[in-house]
Amino acid sequence: MTESFKWDGADYQQFSRYQTEQGRELVKLLGAATSGKILDVGCGNGLLTLEIGNKNPDGFVIGIDSSEDMLRKAEENKKLHGIANVAFQTKSALSIDYKNELDAIFSNSALHWVNDHKELLKKFYTALKPGGRIVSGFASKGNVGLFLEALRDVMLDEEFSPYFMDFNFSWYFPGEEYMDLIESTSFKVNNLEFITVEMRMTEDELRGWFRTVGMPYYGYLPEMYSLKFFDKVIGKYIESMQGKGIILTFKRIVVEAARE
Repeated sequence: MTESFKWDGADYQQFSRYQTEQGRELVKLLGAATSGKILDVGCGNGLLTLEIGNKNPDGFVIGIDSSEDMLRKAEENKKLHGIANVAFQTKSALSIDYKNELDAIFSNSALHWVNDHKELLKKFYTALKPGGRIVSGFASKGNVGLFLEALRDVMLDEEFSPYFMDFNFSWYFPGEEYMDLIESTSFKVNNLEFITVEMRMTEDELRGWFRTVGMPYYGYLPEMYSLKFFDKVIGKYIESMQGKGIILTFKRIVVEAARE
């Protein structure tokens, strides 16, 4: 995950239902197929890292994240669940420096925070042993598109627009071109699919979700404007639902590839 924003591990754990549910499906795809070393990139609160460790009792799992607060929550969860074959480290995705050491690299709902996937995939390839696998899932093209439209509309308000003059979109949401990118780094793609997940939420859940992932937007603003911007975005999105309830449409890419 990015180092540029302040994460709250406890808040994220409370309002990351989508990420956790999809991550558990990804853990199933990874399976219990190794007694070696597995790296969880962008491990966050560590709950999925611990599930992987539990499914691979003869292996060892390292969870990395650039957020100290997330890792504090991960250590709390490790202590609570009592799983010994897991360790957590402060490290960003692009700073991994393993060489022919890993049996698998796992990542859930984190790699869209990394813009340079060509460099990232090179690092993954170098880190894996021959035959080692990537199993990852992250946001893809069109992710939460209607919500982003509401965001962009509020960003244009004259009250807020001066603060977004130099705004850069913080995420990488790939489309079909991602297949070519993986293959260009010599991985064999075993599975690549795009999925859509519609999730119904309460207003409290929507606020919690945006609070935990929306820092690139409201974090651009002085504190005196940040809360007002936050509330306007939430209100505009709920209004756009036209009384049909609150639904977020997530777009996701799931990748399973191997180093030959």
